[in-house]
Amino acid sequence: MFALHLDKLLEGTGVRSFAVHPGSFIKTEIFNKMKLSLFKLFITWFVLPFKGMCVEDSGISGLYCATSPEVLGLDSGYFFGPDEKNNGFTDKRQVGTWNDGVTDKNSQILWNKTKELVGD
Repeated sequence: MFALHLDKLLEGTGVRSFAVHPGSFIKTEIFNKMKLSLFKLFITWFVLPFKGMCVEDSGISGLYCATSPEVLGLDSGYFFGPDEKNNGFTDKRQVGTWNDGVTDKNSQILWNKTKELVGD
C-alpha cells in the first residue's frame, strides 16, 4: 500500500514506485544466530534446502523492477517478487488480486501513520 500511495504522490515527476519482495526464505547466516528451537530446525532442515534462495538471487526482483522497460508501462498496482518456486525469477502480480484491504483509504492511513512515526 505504501508503494501505491507513493506512486500516486509522484505522478507526473517521472519517478515510479513499486512494491518488491526479495523472497520468502533467503539462505543467509541469520538462522545461525537464532537460539535452537523447533522453528529453527524446521527452517534449516526442511525449508531452506528445498525452497531457500541464495543471497545473489534475492536481488533479482529489485534489479528487474529498477531496470526493465516493461515495468514503466505498468501501473503501480503491481508487486514484483520471486515466482512460486522461489527460484529468483521475477514474477509480477497485481496487488489487489491477493488482498481486498488494499484501498485508497487504507493507503492514506498507512501513509499518515508512517509520516507520524518518522516525521515529515
